[in-house]
Amino acid sequence: MDLGGQNITTNAAHITLSGAGSVIPQINTIASNQGTFEVLGGRVFNTQANLANAGAIRVADAGSQLRVNGAYTQTSGVTTLDAATLAASLIDLQGGLLNGNGVIEGSMHVGGGAAVSPGFSPGQITVTGEFTLDPGGKLLLEAASLTQFDNLLIAGHGTFSGDIEIMFIGGYLPSI
Repeated sequence: MDLGGQNITTNAAHITLSGAGSVIPQINTIASNQGTFEVLGGRVFNTQANLANAGAIRVADAGSQLRVNGAYTQTSGVTTLDAATLAASLIDLQGGLLNGNGVIEGSMHVGGGAAVSPGFSPGQITVTGEFTLDPGGKLLLEAASLTQFDNLLIAGHGTFSGDIEIMFIGGYLPSI
């Protein structure tokens, strides 16, 4: 695809990159997403610098990766992982939701007004660095049985000052 030598720094549209071989050099400069941005089908997409999200970002399918050369900051909107990877020096959720199954490569901060929801009833998010849940931030978990429940696996240290909400699904009610 040729964009006439112009670089894309802000997305307010719907962009889908699918397949390992898809190449659009002018989009690596993206710094802000306010629309929908998808990385699918085993595609590995690298940004040149920080990426701010206030829209919808979806990284799906085995082998798909969104690799941010700097920090990933979300002020609103949603980030969805589906058997994929989001990598950045820091994943800083200031608002909105990060959900799904996959790997966060780097440290993760969930500020007040933001939420993390591992899995698609149930599932898992793995954080390879530190994890911080600030007051007002939420960790949303679901449990379907004693053996089927959402997981947040943290390789580094975890600091929990926010809310942890557990919803029982599929008719499951634990005995106390």
